[in-house]
Amino acid sequence: MTRRPRLSLNTRCAARAWLSFTAVTLTACSSPTSPGACVNGHDSLGRGPVSYLTATCVPGNSEVHCQSTMVETGYCAGRPVDVTATAQWISTNSSVAVSTGSGHFQLQGPGATVVFSESGNLFSQQAFGYQVAASGGIQPIGVVDVSMWSRTTGGFIPGATADFTSATSMQTCQQSLTPPAPCRFWTDFSPAVVRASAPGYATVQQPVTPTSPGTSSAPISVTLYLTASP
Repeated sequence: MTRRPRLSLNTRCAARAWLSFTAVTLTACSSPTSPGACVNGHDSLGRGPVSYLTATCVPGNSEVHCQSTMVETGYCAGRPVDVTATAQWISTNSSVAVSTGSGHFQLQGPGATVVFSESGNLFSQQAFGYQVAASGGIQPIGVVDVSMWSRTTGGFIPGATADFTSATSMQTCQQSLTPPAPCRFWTDFSPAVVRASAPGYATVQQPVTPTSPGTSSAPISVTLYLTASP
């Protein structure tokens, strides 16, 4: 999932100050102007911050070490909080790598997997694909995020199933409800086909030719829209 470009801190503060003609003072860029101060994370109009989750991972000889941070932005935003110890750590293939807690993954055998973090109703914007050789060597590979939405209502379809098939892999995933997360598949950037299905919806499929995003932590995003069956 790609972040939108953001203005610099000074530019955003200046823009808000210029727009706030009736404000007497501007206490902080992440805090509201008049009326009211932040109390329990919200201003007097009930406005609060937007939260998102980040993750970083570094592979070792026989394990992967990760860290996850909860970040807030906008009104009444607080400082980033390290949630590495409390986050849920996911490996899409536990026969390749298994979470041992606090951001550590132990390599189990050859194959490929995707690792990332979840906390509350959020999943990390970054995900890390790894190919583990029979000799134990580990190589970063790509990740494809597949989301399935209703074409009729525009809503996320919890429980929808995605199959990701290429010349080198066959992967299956069921879209999560809590958090409402996409299916995450590893890719060696060979051509693939994504097939999506859900009860009450017509099955759809789409060819995918992943290209490297330039960083192993930025998933390639694919969205499939399913039409409700008559």
